[in-house]
Amino acid sequence: KRGMQADGKVFARILEDGMSFKLGEGTRAHAEALALHGAELWDGHRDGHPFRGWVRVPVEHAELWGRFAEAALRQLRQKL
Repeated sequence: KRGMQADGKVFARILEDGMSFKLGEGTRAHAEALALHGAELWDGHRDGHPFRGWVRVPVEHAELWGRFAEAALRQLRQKL
C-alpha cells in the first residue's frame, strides 16, 4: 500500500478514489475533512468498522490533500 509515513508511523494512505488521513478524532482538521462533500471515516479493512481517527477525502478535493497531510503529520508528531 502506498502512503506517507514519518518516524515509522503511517499518517496518510493513497487510495483508488482519494486519500485517507489520520487526523485524530475530535481535532479541527478531522471535522473540516468530514464536512467535505463525499468525505467519510475510512474503513481500511472494509469490514464495516471504520477507523474513527482516519478520514477518506475524495479526489474531488485533491487541492486540500497537502493541508490535510500536514495536519496529520502534526498530529502524529504531537503524540511522539
